[in-house]
Amino acid sequence: MSESKQLIFEQPLNERARTFLRLEHLFQQAAHHHADDSEWGTRAYLLCLLDILTILSRNDIRTEITKELGEQVLKLQRLQNRPGVDNGRLENVLRELEQLHQRMQSMQTQFNGTLVRDNDFLNAIANRTAIPGGSCSFDLPGYHLWLHSSKEAREQQIGRWSQNLEHFEHAVNLILRLFRTSADPESFEAEGGVYVHNLTQPCQMVRVLLDNQVPLYPEISAGRHRCTIRFMEQDTKKLSASQTQRNVSFRMACCHL
Repeated sequence: MSESKQLIFEQPLNERARTFLRLEHLFQQAAHHHADDSEWGTRAYLLCLLDILTILSRNDIRTEITKELGEQVLKLQRLQNRPGVDNGRLENVLRELEQLHQRMQSMQTQFNGTLVRDNDFLNAIANRTAIPGGSCSFDLPGYHLWLHSSKEAREQQIGRWSQNLEHFEHAVNLILRLFRTSADPESFEAEGGVYVHNLTQPCQMVRVLLDNQVPLYPEISAGRHRCTIRFMEQDTKKLSASQTQRNVSFRMACCHL
């Protein structure tokens, strides 16, 4: 069954993978809202942008991404000239990795990670949006004025705030693509709704694939050596969940590089 007919649940197994998945989620959300140039689309986009900048300012993500890109270059270089390896495809991926690695290394250490803290306008929005309804026009009249400025003026300002973020987005997308394609899904069955899997090597994430018509979702808990998957049934009215007692057929990939 193709992945397009399946619902995919991903469980990161380390902090780096968790951060990359959160950034991917925010970049996708931001791209969706950026296509809407209305006041509400701009508000939603700016909230995503603030979340992205907050993650980048709290952690040394530039160093983490640069380190991950460098590690992937070394790992893929070791695959060259091995039997069965598509060297043309491998060289394309290596070239992309090396270019991104160089861009991340040449970027300023702080880039725009402290932008929210040092920008009174963005800092005020970030502080007020933590309050329900806190970004109303009477709370932030300057924000209200900016939202009703010309599309061109807003786009220019947003471009300055999001400078360099495309390098982060490209790098995160490439790293996660390598994670996801590092292992092919295999078929398993959870007896009584529970499956325990022993991990034979360190993994970045576990991916569970279910037919999108199956009204179940997995709760995944994992350590260095083992992961446990419990399949949950969700009440359609109350949306409360309980573990299913039936056997569940599913596919799973333990992604490692």
